[in-house]
Amino acid sequence: MAATVAYGADGVLAPVEPVFQTMRPPGSGAGGSTTSRTCKSGAVGAAEQDALWQPGIERGTPRRLPGPFDPSFGLACGEDGDLLIRMVRNGARIVWSEEACVHEPVERARLSLAWLLQRALSGGQEFARKTVAGSYGPTSPLQRALLFARALLQMLVAGVLTVLVWPAGRHRSARWLITASANFGKLSVFWGWRYHEYA
Repeated sequence: MAATVAYGADGVLAPVEPVFQTMRPPGSGAGGSTTSRTCKSGAVGAAEQDALWQPGIERGTPRRLPGPFDPSFGLACGEDGDLLIRMVRNGARIVWSEEACVHEPVERARLSLAWLLQRALSGGQEFARKTVAGSYGPTSPLQRALLFARALLQMLVAGVLTVLVWPAGRHRSARWLITASANFGKLSVFWGWRYHEYA
C-alpha cells in the first residue's frame, strides 16, 4: 500500500521468497536459490516481465477491463499474466517494491520432479501462446519461425545435457530436464496442443 501511494501506482509487484518445509525442489541445487527476481523499488514493470514477477496489490484498472480475466485460458495457466499485460497496455502504472517481500509456504506435493516438469511445460506453453498471439507485441511469421527453431534447439541441447551431467548430481540433471520440458511446451503450441494444468 505504501508503494502504491509513493509511486502513484495501479499495481505493485514484489519478490516472493519460497518457504520449504522439509526439502528443496529438484534442480535447485545444494543451497541454491529459487527466489523470484528483484530490482530497485519504484522501477516500472514491463508487460514482458509478467512471468518473472508476481502480481501484487491491484486497484481500479482491472475493473475497467473486460473480464477482467480471459475465460479462454480455462484450466490452463496464464490468465493472471494476461491481465497484467492488458493493464499495462491500458495505461496502468505497475511498479516494483523490494520492501513488500512475500513468504510463500511451498506444499510438499510441489517439490516433486513430476510437478516441476508439468509446471515448466505449462509455463512454456503460456509464453509461446502469448508470443504467437501478439500479447508482447506484433510478431511476424519469421519471428514465430525463430521462436519454434530456438525452442527446438534448446530442448534438444537440454535433453543431451540432462544425460551428460547426471554423474555430477541428480539436481543438475533435473535442472536441464525441466528446461527441456519448458521448451517442449513452447513447441506444442505450434501444433495446437494445450496442457490443462488445473484439470
